[in-house]
Amino acid sequence: MQIKEFLKSICEQIKYTPIREEISKEICGHIEDIKEVYVNEGMSELEAENKAIEQMGDAEDIGRRLNKIHRPRFDWKLVLIIAVLLIGGGLIAYIRQNSSIRNQVGFYSIRNFIAFVILGIVLGTIIYFFDYRIISKYSGVIYVVAICVFVFSIIPNIGVSLNGRPYFRIPIFNINVVPSVIMVPLYVIAIVGFISNINKKDFIQRKFQVENINFANKCKILILGVFSIITLLIVNSFTSAVILGFVYLIITTVVILNPKSLSCSKDIMDGEKKVNAKISKRKIMKVALIWGILLLAIVFPLTPFGNFSSFRLDRIKYMFNPEADPNGSGYLGMQQRTIIRSSNAFGPSDDMSWAIDIFDEGTNFAVISILAHYGWVVSGVVIIAVVFMSIKLLINSVKIKEIFGKLLTIGIASVFILQSVCNLLMNFNMGVIADFNIPLVSYGGANLVINMVCLGLVLSVYRRKDII
Repeated sequence: MQIKEFLKSICEQIKYTPIREEISKEICGHIEDIKEVYVNEGMSELEAENKAIEQMGDAEDIGRRLNKIHRPRFDWKLVLIIAVLLIGGGLIAYIRQNSSIRNQVGFYSIRNFIAFVILGIVLGTIIYFFDYRIISKYSGVIYVVAICVFVFSIIPNIGVSLNGRPYFRIPIFNINVVPSVIMVPLYVIAIVGFISNINKKDFIQRKFQVENINFANKCKILILGVFSIITLLIVNSFTSAVILGFVYLIITTVVILNPKSLSCSKDIMDGEKKVNAKISKRKIMKVALIWGILLLAIVFPLTPFGNFSSFRLDRIKYMFNPEADPNGSGYLGMQQRTIIRSSNAFGPSDDMSWAIDIFDEGTNFAVISILAHYGWVVSGVVIIAVVFMSIKLLINSVKIKEIFGKLLTIGIASVFILQSVCNLLMNFNMGVIADFNIPLVSYGGANLVINMVCLGLVLSVYRRKDII
């Protein structure tokens, strides 16, 4: 049997065709190594080749074993969690459809929700079968698209301004979208792509013959990262800017502490364990310094030396102690506590308070709205699904070996988890009230579609975890 026939017999057993060429090259290399040994022992080329193929074993058996190892994986657990959260989103759509405030906040029917779910499934499925690694080659283009969304949101007569806040208009669907909804995932994907290609020259570096590529790319990532946060602040998306900043820090921490990432062999010197220990301490110091600066930046405005207004400080204080100002800054917290205390296992709360007029908008207060209308069991299922999705995304990020896929999963997971945790704390009067949403549950067609596309990307990475 010739080598080509042997490799063909193996590849016929492997169902995932994109991996066949890579496997063929690897097995062919093993055969050539064995063949060279036999040739050196005095065999002819043909005899050595046949002997090497015979030593490899049965082609069909090898192919079947490789097919079990190198086959796409479908994350059923994550898909099931997504389905549960979409049911929660459907409940919000139903509440909003039948709410007395629908004329003030915009009509959003079950029909609209189903249409957006179908669109999200279609786009997510396309992304799922798409090789995500190609995206890293177009990180610059993705970043430019995010900037275009930013620019078109603030330009008069192109963007739309509602209540002093700019919106990105999509004429095809006749909808206005909060620009940060599109910008944040695009920024995360772009920055992750820049990091994964940190040791490669881009077009500008090749043109100007930049020597220290690693340092130049680090400066580029820092500048583009800071600028992305500034653009979010300009479009009045403070919470999105904070979340994006935390996501960047989480990704940076992973890169610094993971010695195998980005092929950072320069940071790991061959030699004694003392050297490696010293490098590990240096990395820990870097991480501590970065997070320390962040915490200082957050805490400083709250000190007497900061410029945080006393009104805002009082507002934060009364959020956690609404009884101190029940008719002012603590009013919303009092309504939340009324619903929580009077809620039943199933069905509406005994005292709905002003839930219909306050919480049924379904964006920031989706969970408390579900609790008010359907009880602890239904809202508890939604909360558990959010927790399980967060855990599942973290587990997936650990399992991914390919660096771009790992950082991409970590980035998307970080956005989802930070949004969800802050939203749950806010809903139960344990956190600051701000513009936090729960992915797939909170009201918003564009939010839903974009979140499903991001999850399709996560599933695409997981699909190839045993292949790449």
